[in-house]
Amino acid sequence: MLSLSQNPDDFDVYDTTFSNLKNAMANQQANYEYRRNWGINEQERIESWRGIPHMTKDSDWENVPSLAQVSGQPGPNPTDYDKHFDDLEGKIAAHNAAWWAEHNAQVAKQAAADAWRKGFTANSGPELPYTLL
Repeated sequence: MLSLSQNPDDFDVYDTTFSNLKNAMANQQANYEYRRNWGINEQERIESWRGIPHMTKDSDWENVPSLAQVSGQPGPNPTDYDKHFDDLEGKIAAHNAAWWAEHNAQVAKQAAADAWRKGFTANSGPELPYTLL
């Protein structure tokens, strides 16, 4: 049986529905703001060490000799990195030179193989159509 009567305790259904929706959205927004603020606060807490100034001032290092001055070297000693870099640079340069030589040889070989397409090869002279033979 279908009844069109309203709930006597809730005579304004529109206001009840609107209020429920407003409260649900406000709760979701408050939850979102709480989590957003929590994330910001955690980020500040985790990165608080970044704001701590250095233990020494730049002026404290003015009279401290550098390693080059202590060892009497004109500059820093070469490192393993420099040696390996130079070795690798030489190997890569040799590989690239070999690759380009092979590439240019293949291009020349292909160009020689395609010479007949231009209508003339060194052995046959000009190509004539069959009607002129």
